[in-house]
Amino acid sequence: MTFQERREAVRFRLTRPIDVRPDDYRHVLTQDLSLNGISFHYPESLEPGEKIEITFRAADSDEDFKVPGAVVRCVDLPRMQGEDRYQIGVKFQNPDASISEALQKLIDAG
Repeated sequence: MTFQERREAVRFRLTRPIDVRPDDYRHVLTQDLSLNGISFHYPESLEPGEKIEITFRAADSDEDFKVPGAVVRCVDLPRMQGEDRYQIGVKFQNPDASISEALQKLIDAG
């Protein structure tokens, strides 16, 4: 069996603060980002298909923007300092042009 890359856009390694909300907001850091999705470490398991909302701070302003997404991957990672953690992969759900532009600015700002 071979691994087939399913991403539709190039991902960039990028560590930025975000807020993630499946139920309540949690502050985490990104691992990587593309125009179509994101990955980050999270203290709880999230189910593939689960709908979440991610809040970013725009790279060139104090404005926050929200992006709806769906979990596509949840990988159990080794515990760190006694805490559970998971790597979560999310595909953005129909980001509009202004969100895509803000995501591109974040990527460009690195």
